Amino acid sequence: MLTPLAGVLLGALIVHFSNAKLEQRRGKLDARALAGMLAAEIGMTIRHAERRGYEEYFRHFLERFDAGDFSGMPSIRGMDDRLPEIAAATVDRLGLLASELIRDVVSWYGNLRGIKIDLLELGAGIVPHDECAPLLREVLDIWVKDVKATAPSLVERLRHI
Repeated sequence: MLTPLAGVLLGALIVHFSNAKLEQRRGKLDARALAGMLAAEIGMTIRHAERRGYEEYFRHFLERFDAGDFSGMPSIRGMDDRLPEIAAATVDRLGLLASELIRDVVSWYGNLRGIKIDLLELGAGIVPHDECAPLLREVLDIWVKDVKATAPSLVERLRHI
């Protein structure tokens, strides 16, 4: 009488631990896939900005603003204030990553989105002239220090998940 009960209990434990192990493995695979997609998008964002010379383009406008020339405002065709596609599509899955990585990914994309919002307002001509140079100087500072400079290590950490 005890032998069948022990067999059932042992079988239930084996099934339980097997399912737990499979879920753990699936979670790791999902985290790796998410991290790989985010790493690709972050790397691509930096490469595209460099290839298109955005930093130099905006530095040119900063020089103009400092000289009092507001005859044109900078803009990037197609730019909007939304998160990039992969970040927007996966924001609900960030919990798969370690908390430090989540913090850094959210911070990186938040800085990028903040820059885009500021540049859209600047390009739309709604920023008063006396605020254009300080705003663009701050945008460039955030780009250099908080977006471009942190991207390589963030991408590397994401790729090693």
